[in-house]
Amino acid sequence: MAKHAPGREQGAVPRTKAGKTAKMSKVMHEWGEGKLHSGSKKGPLVKDQKQAVAIGLKQSGQSKGKRLSKRLERRVEEGHDKAKR
Repeated sequence: MAKHAPGREQGAVPRTKAGKTAKMSKVMHEWGEGKLHSGSKKGPLVKDQKQAVAIGLKQSGQSKGKRLSKRLERRVEEGHDKAKR
């Protein structure tokens, strides 16, 4: 089993910019090798680069755009989110 940070689920959205960049890079690398699936591993292979970018943004948590305010984002980072309790 792979090691991960305590209190974080494996496959969770990365919180740091470096983590988000690494996740995006991993997804695009999978797409370049022809191994990126839409949905689960049983789903069809992704052939369109724009779809691969959309999947990468979603998995890295960058697709949220301006929906989250800076205050809410700061609260989540500090662990004050009610959903985490």
